Amino acid sequence: MAVPIEFLAAVSSEFAAETAVKARAMGIGLLRTEFMFADYPEEPTHTTQVASYRRIADLFPQLHVAIRTWDCGPDKPLRFLTERSVRRGIRAYPMLTDILDRQLSAIAQAAQGSSALVGVMAPMVSLPEELEWFVQRCRDHGLSRIGTMLETPALAVMIDDVVKLVDFICVGTGDLASGAFGASRDSPFDSSYFDLWQPATLRVINMIAKGCQVNSTPLSVCVSSPTDTLIFAVLAGIGVEATAVPAAQLMRIRDSFTEVSTEQCVKTAAAALSQPTAKAARSAAYSAFSANQRL
Repeated sequence: MAVPIEFLAAVSSEFAAETAVKARAMGIGLLRTEFMFADYPEEPTHTTQVASYRRIADLFPQLHVAIRTWDCGPDKPLRFLTERSVRRGIRAYPMLTDILDRQLSAIAQAAQGSSALVGVMAPMVSLPEELEWFVQRCRDHGLSRIGTMLETPALAVMIDDVVKLVDFICVGTGDLASGAFGASRDSPFDSSYFDLWQPATLRVINMIAKGCQVNSTPLSVCVSSPTDTLIFAVLAGIGVEATAVPAAQLMRIRDSFTEVSTEQCVKTAAAALSQPTAKAARSAAYSAFSANQRL
């Protein structure tokens, strides 16, 4: 039986990408470039960037490899950007156009020399016009597969406009929840808001999925701390085509997700979406799932 969702890897290093290969990942859903070079005292050279991106891409011939451009900011300091990275994600780019252009040039060259389906993604976008600016810059560098992270509620409600601009979308659940609930990842008192079973989060993802389906835009969801594999049945039932998970956990998650039908996923998702609390959503999902199927 075909699994109704693809399992991609979310990685931050070449070692993690190699781990993903061993776990039989179906590609890279998120390559966090800022972590690859976080400790570099100087900006990595064009040659260094091309070689690093290509080595990772070449591990996944004919498969999707999504490279996110620098997602820097006060909470994600890059040593070579210390004095310039005062804004988060795409908002920093107007001050970093030279560094962004050099990265896009390196990604484009790595893509040209690889058999992988290399795509590039923008980080922390809030406005369609920000994304439009990024897409044009990518095209200027010869990149043809251009997507975006969707990490803000503001961009989520503009999904009908977003799908007209990009080739694929990857939802970042942590930042999306932070924005939706006004919660801090650093606060132990806010941890419950980051539970992916929260109906508000699931309903926002459902809204995004519906918008993507209208335009046939591929949609993946990055789940950075998966603890309950049933959530992937819910995502599949919502219409999410792929999920990006930590490489070290990928094999365990995928192997527990066998013999699951699309019909089971749709019913499970409907049950979860109908509930008002995270606890009730999880309970309803388990009740709706086939009694003889154990995840």
